[in-house]
Amino acid sequence: MPNAKPQSPDHKYAIGPSVQYATRGFSPQPPAAPELSVESIRTIHDIAKTLAEQSLLRPAEKSAPLHAEPTSPELELPTEKQAVWIVHGMGQQLPFETLDQLAGGILAITTPVPGQPPPVVQLMPGHPPRVAAAKFLASVPGEKAQVVERVELDLQVQQNHTVTSTFQLHLYEAYWAPLTEGAAKLSDVISFFFTAAVRGFANVFKPFQRAMFPDQNPHAPDAGIQRFYIPPRAAAELVLTLGILLSLIAINSVIIAAGAAKAKLPGFTLMSFDQHWPQLTAMATGMAAIALTFGVVLFLGEMCKPVQLPRWKKLLISAIGWIGFSLTSFTILAAGALMSSITRFAFVQNFLDPMPFASIQAVSTFFLLAATFLVIIALLSRAAKRSSGVQLRGDPFLVNLFLAAFLLHVAVIPALIFVSYHPLPQPTQLPQYVPFFIPWLEKILSNPLWVWPALITLAKFVRELLVQYPGDVAIYVDSNKLDRFDKIRKEIKQVALNSVTGIYTALNKDKTDFEYSKIAIVGHSLGSVVAYDTLNQLLNLDDLAGNPVGVEQRTCLLETFGSPLDKIAFFFTIQGKETFHIREQLAAVVQPLIQSYTKFRNFDWVNVYSRNDIVSGELKFYDVPNITGVRRVINLVDKDAVVPLVAHTDYWKNTLVWQELLSRIAP
Repeated sequence: MPNAKPQSPDHKYAIGPSVQYATRGFSPQPPAAPELSVESIRTIHDIAKTLAEQSLLRPAEKSAPLHAEPTSPELELPTEKQAVWIVHGMGQQLPFETLDQLAGGILAITTPVPGQPPPVVQLMPGHPPRVAAAKFLASVPGEKAQVVERVELDLQVQQNHTVTSTFQLHLYEAYWAPLTEGAAKLSDVISFFFTAAVRGFANVFKPFQRAMFPDQNPHAPDAGIQRFYIPPRAAAELVLTLGILLSLIAINSVIIAAGAAKAKLPGFTLMSFDQHWPQLTAMATGMAAIALTFGVVLFLGEMCKPVQLPRWKKLLISAIGWIGFSLTSFTILAAGALMSSITRFAFVQNFLDPMPFASIQAVSTFFLLAATFLVIIALLSRAAKRSSGVQLRGDPFLVNLFLAAFLLHVAVIPALIFVSYHPLPQPTQLPQYVPFFIPWLEKILSNPLWVWPALITLAKFVRELLVQYPGDVAIYVDSNKLDRFDKIRKEIKQVALNSVTGIYTALNKDKTDFEYSKIAIVGHSLGSVVAYDTLNQLLNLDDLAGNPVGVEQRTCLLETFGSPLDKIAFFFTIQGKETFHIREQLAAVVQPLIQSYTKFRNFDWVNVYSRNDIVSGELKFYDVPNITGVRRVINLVDKDAVVPLVAHTDYWKNTLVWQELLSRIAP
């Protein structure tokens, strides 16, 4: 599957000069200074002249420049400036990773490619991207100045081979990942999934009520209360996720208990798991083989999926992923049920006792080693190609590895079923002409000790995945009786608010206007929730002060992608009893984006999602149903995010998000 579009070349970054901005702040506008009369001006002029003659007036020190100077005398930078502020999602732990992905996405669609039609918005020739530091001074005494890093792009808009306008695009990020590092535990994640699954499943059978846009139905019996129905798929996904998680925990617990009983540790022999040790280890290794080979399919699919595939190839890759996911989910659930009930039900014991565990163990270990071999080859190939500048996406060798990984994955279950009915011959039963290493290899592969490295690898991968990704969501979204994450949640919101406030309140060089005429707010995954909360807070601050900053007027776009906002809205809403309406309406007060279309929603809200992404989906709970003539959320499907599960991060490498962003922020 060759790449349909040549990749844009790598860009070399220049180091731009540091910049310092005065800021306006959200305080109400000060009263206008009284005009001076001609006599007063003359009096001031005479006093200043006298002081200068007496050498009492020292020359003022030169203040720091408010703008970045051109990197060279020949480089003339555009005067118009726009800004993009982006918030990273769950599990992204590296500083500047989000900023790098944002800049890379924009550069990929603004750099002309030979043989392709020129893009409407282009990187200006001879203007390399720049990285610089910006300092936003405090607008009122007592506040701290903010120092942030940014990427600067000089872009031009071209129509019919004629440049119609130019502008600088400054890219900023909010980096909150260190605040959640190590805070969530696996027990928190389990509790989070359990609560979400129970609430989601219960709410499927009744309307979901939400306080929003009271001016749209002021005379209704429940003014400002809208009713929605929750899609059953969302609740089913959470129930399935919870079931898989509990099954994995059960499998690990049973194997540990069986191992401890086999080692004659006190207290573990009573559970009699050791009597079924061969069957348990064979099932655990078989389950690990299926799960880890599926993980290799996802790993390679995310690494090398070509760009701009034909529709049938997209459907094929999506089908491959969902088939693998279904097989893996069924295997984990079945193994968890059988292994945890083997000592309780006689029919389970009777079913598992005839199992040819040595053959199943050997075949499972073979697939585990084959999957490990594919991963090693893929990592070595990736390292070699990156060092030589070769693009990974669409690389024929990696694509063939992906196909080999899928074939390996779908072959696991048939192979295990086959050896269950046709066990492998024992080493002593093999003919004499068989090479000497075959019996030796079969004996090693059938050793039950292979279950430990397989389960440790799987458990480590699942634990890190759950703690880093859903763990961040649990910290920011879920609350319990003690709410021990309240401090972290407030710190995340404050970090986001501090980083974006300087962008909105920065003044230009002459302090006559704001630096940025257009600002786009962008958020991925959990970052979309942070971005939504931050924009609501900015709108409230500006509205309470009489709109001195013009947040609503200068915001040109709210863009969310891979967003769980809808799921969060109905899984963790405040659903009271008699106090429901008041509590919901109080919660809506801090969300101007669902208060009034005419006052707070005069900019586009674009939501990009994929049906292969189980985290995101359409945003339906932020608009009044069936209303027209207003700016509703624009839900767009990213048709290039085709690999199930990893589609959640695939948006960064595709073009839809960046095309929608540029189409609204360009002059």
